[in-house]
Amino acid sequence: MGGDTIKRDHVDRRRGRRDGVVVLAERLTQRELQVLAMLSDGAKRDEIATVLGTTVRAVGSNGTTLLKKLGARSQPHAAAIAFRRGLLRVDRRAG
Repeated sequence: MGGDTIKRDHVDRRRGRRDGVVVLAERLTQRELQVLAMLSDGAKRDEIATVLGTTVRAVGSNGTTLLKKLGARSQPHAAAIAFRRGLLRVDRRAG
């Protein structure tokens, strides 16, 4: 099996996780990556929706989907996974 994967020892079936290898960086859509990047910068859903020209509901759906794909328990956990896997990088020029 190719691509980035994350092995989870504990599986929470209520959140849609499966046993064994779960994720799939290559399966995140461009929009999910945009939402993830903005969430990791501290943006709120309504702010993300405005910037991306979509609805708050769509942003929420993207957020829920990317949590499942990354096997994350929360948005901060998703950001941490994304940084570790190289999906997001720290902008050293910012701040």
